Amino acid sequence: RPILAVTLVIFSCGSAFAEVEADNSGTNPAVLNLSAAISNEYRSLDSEFYYNVASLKYTEPFVDGRASVRLHVPVGATDLVPGDEVGLGDVGVKLSYIPYVDRSFGLILSNEVSAPAASEDVPGSGKWTTSPGVVLAAFLGPEIILAPAYVHTFSFAGDGDRGDINIGTFDLYAVCKPRGERWRLTADFT
Repeated sequence: RPILAVTLVIFSCGSAFAEVEADNSGTNPAVLNLSAAISNEYRSLDSEFYYNVASLKYTEPFVDGRASVRLHVPVGATDLVPGDEVGLGDVGVKLSYIPYVDRSFGLILSNEVSAPAASEDVPGSGKWTTSPGVVLAAFLGPEIILAPAYVHTFSFAGDGDRGDINIGTFDLYAVCKPRGERWRLTADFT
């Protein structure tokens, strides 16, 4: 069904090629914008416990927008330990670089390094991790972007009592921006 949905989005929006325009909407992975974002995720756990994470992400582009650095600072709160605990989570810094982009294709390379900065009573990995990734952005017309991505996260140092981290993530991102409209449709399958 996800393939059918993406196929319908692609065919419903057209497929004529056009110049890659300056896009500040945040939908084009081959455009690195200055951004600041705050998000919150609440998880209700078994036995009526909770884990809440508020994340601050700040991205600064440089090298004429062909590279960017992003700082990710999560703050967690939980009642998994006696009393409610609030503290810093694992902090990450991500470097992204666009070695190639034209009107039909873009290549985005990235690597994020995360430090085991989590407070004692707030869940964290306990490990230093690195997450190299690659995004292949296909501009299937002025209205369609299809961007498969792969990121592989693995630990390289940290608490020896914690399990090693070694996980790959494949992500398929699609966006449809109908010409002349102010809305867009996005899909992101992981």
